[in-house]
Amino acid sequence: MCSDDVVRLFLDWVDLYHESHFAVIREIFQNPGSSRYEIWTALYGEPPREDSAEADLFKLLIRDLSTGGVIRQERDVNSLGQFVRKTPQRRRRGAAPTTIESAFEDSKSYVLTELGKQFVHYTMNEVVTRIGEGTDVD
Repeated sequence: MCSDDVVRLFLDWVDLYHESHFAVIREIFQNPGSSRYEIWTALYGEPPREDSAEADLFKLLIRDLSTGGVIRQERDVNSLGQFVRKTPQRRRRGAAPTTIESAFEDSKSYVLTELGKQFVHYTMNEVVTRIGEGTDVD
């Protein structure tokens, strides 16, 4: 069971998000740990140019779902369910990269949050049986 507030939030998400958002959610649900590149190629094929409207829209979809609490980057947790800090990576000496991170990067994995999993369960994945279904009503 979930609280009334969570149900209200889910109803808001159904109104707020577009079919494109739901396609991204479905892809991450079916393939947890997918990168943005893997999500895009599964949905649309080969990625477009970085300076395209399609790339901008895809970044917006990921940002909407991330800030909305539906998806997040995959992180390690300890036995208490607390997120474990990543060890800082040493920067290599030499020239800095000349380009910024791609909208279709392939190095960071995305998963549904626990709230996102509940959202899929209650709104996208299963049909909940009606109370009293199959009983005779006089």
